[in-house]
Amino acid sequence: MDNVKGIVAILLIVAFAVMPVSAITHYKYVSGSVTVEVWNNSVSGSSTGIFIVPTGVTSINYTLVGAGGAGGSHYGGGGGAGGFINGTLAVGAGDSMVFTVGTGGLGQTWTSGAAATNGGNTTIAYLGAPIDAFGGGAGARRDAGVAATAGGSGGGGGGDASPRLTGGAGQAGQGLAGGTGRNNGVASAGAGGGGNQSAGSNAADNTGGNGGAGVTNTLDGTSVCYAGGGGGYGLSTKGTGTCGGGAASLVDVNGVDGTANTGGGGGGASHSASATVRGGNGGSGIAIISYATPTAVSGTIELMNPYQVVYFWRRTA
Repeated sequence: MDNVKGIVAILLIVAFAVMPVSAITHYKYVSGSVTVEVWNNSVSGSSTGIFIVPTGVTSINYTLVGAGGAGGSHYGGGGGAGGFINGTLAVGAGDSMVFTVGTGGLGQTWTSGAAATNGGNTTIAYLGAPIDAFGGGAGARRDAGVAATAGGSGGGGGGDASPRLTGGAGQAGQGLAGGTGRNNGVASAGAGGGGNQSAGSNAADNTGGNGGAGVTNTLDGTSVCYAGGGGGYGLSTKGTGTCGGGAASLVDVNGVDGTANTGGGGGGASHSASATVRGGNGGSGIAIISYATPTAVSGTIELMNPYQVVYFWRRTA
């Protein structure tokens, strides 16, 4: 367009900080008629960030992903994915938005007797009204009376008697339930944790359930999948994780951790009695905001076509 400057869309992905420590990569790609400039930044430390609404901005789009729940131990169910939500907020220039990005749930060993934990919530707090993407539920374990828990998506049921067979519930509008575990007396197995797009798969004889499916996003020019459930443990067949969810473990090996900054659930652990074998930890969450502004972010760019700038903050510690 000869005399019309394109609207600039700025997307800010906040994961454990509000300002970048260092830009580790910087590149551009073209999507249709839109040129997209991407900045990837490495951060560590605080899990809370503050964003100040710029002048001229009246609405902000957001996407929040809670952290994934941990997988259970000893015929463990997979961890549930963090909740996935998006929407639009009416905002005013100079207003503050506070982000808290959830940390992944922690897997436990069978011998500890402890339950795996849920993932943390990812939250926007604006004008005293928090919006939460709930952390994923934890997978069940066998023998210790530890059931799967509810969350953004529910944890998978374990390979034991009811109620530990039953998967945890998902949060309406954010994720789905974990699957049902299996125990017929000789062939126990854990179920998959729930995901945003589908429930965790039920376990079968010696066959762990797969984690539920998540949501694909292409903001950085590649396909990234968020909010998938972790796989449940089976002696013959291990359940697989999806969209950042971890797979169930081999014997005497930890369940696979959910992928950082995806909200994926952790994988269930094997039937090992080892004091060191645990369910997989959940993957940390992420927050994304976007808004349109009539001015350029980069003074070196002549905005004759629609232009989009994307900032990623990824936790390294």
